[in-house]
Amino acid sequence: MVPEVSIIVPVYNVENLLVKCVESILHQTLKGIEIILVDDGSTDNSGKICDELAKRDETIHVIHKENGGLSDARNAGIDIAKGKYIGFVDSDDYIHQEMYSTLLSIMKEKECDIVESGYKEVYDGDQSCYDTYNSSHSIRIYEKQAAVLSTAIDHDCRNYVWNKLYKAELWSNIRFPKGKLFEDVFVTHKVVNLANKVAKVDYPFYYYYQRPNSIVNSKFTANKLDHCEALEQLMKFIEVEYPAFSPVVAIPYFNQCLQHLDKLTVYKKDIENSQVFIEDLTKKILDKKYLAYLKSKEVEKVCNEILGSNARFLLKQKQLIILRLFCLKKSVNMFYAFNQLLGPFKEIIKKLVPIK
Repeated sequence: MVPEVSIIVPVYNVENLLVKCVESILHQTLKGIEIILVDDGSTDNSGKICDELAKRDETIHVIHKENGGLSDARNAGIDIAKGKYIGFVDSDDYIHQEMYSTLLSIMKEKECDIVESGYKEVYDGDQSCYDTYNSSHSIRIYEKQAAVLSTAIDHDCRNYVWNKLYKAELWSNIRFPKGKLFEDVFVTHKVVNLANKVAKVDYPFYYYYQRPNSIVNSKFTANKLDHCEALEQLMKFIEVEYPAFSPVVAIPYFNQCLQHLDKLTVYKKDIENSQVFIEDLTKKILDKKYLAYLKSKEVEKVCNEILGSNARFLLKQKQLIILRLFCLKKSVNMFYAFNQLLGPFKEIIKKLVPIK
């Protein structure tokens, strides 16, 4: 029998977290789920645990492969998925028991191609998965253009892949970039662009476990500049497909790239060839084409038309970006000094200028 939903779980060295993750999927109220565990060359007992779990439940399928990274593992899962719908759960996270039954119900009722849920950051000992779902939570419907813009600026529609349910056909010709960090930023907008409509339900069905040694929480390295590459590709995509949105998407592009440049200058002594990275990123940031978008009179208009009252957070980000760019145009050293002075006031700034 063809499963209704395929859930792809990339697995790498998570022996202490894997069972909780998989059990949260097995306990879904939705039936007809296949679970694809992709052991990405784990060096601990994760691979053995995958096999043991598969023996317990016939809905679990296991792939053992050489280590290729998160993207490669997800791609291997997509390649064999048989479900009409696809979801992703990272192996150190877990989900609410009603996540996929609710998302699938919304998808069918609202005739959407993607349904996104809220998420919650969790820590050791959190019991959120036992919360009772309240169906009164609001559901917002985004037509394609609005969904792409919201995803591109990582606003209400977030650019994560794991808090969503997709029609499987959307992934027919899309795969994650092997060997890259921030793989979601490379692909999520492309998948959303293939959707007719996207629904967003606020309830946090997905529990995003915070590990001290995770990529997000780890020390800054040159590999994290993959994020800037992903953002540049996103900008180019928007310029071609939705040129009117370019001045708006340029705001988070500058915001994130400037934050990475700040990290580079702070940790340059710890990064090999840091000066080369600094010069290259500075050159990209000061590209006249992108700078012109910040001067566009269309920014505020497009923000207000698409985002309404939510446009305020972007327009405030723009003000801080202009200050940082002013310093960077003078010199990287002045940019570094400005950020150092800004440091003690970051919490105040965050309240005035939300920085994601």
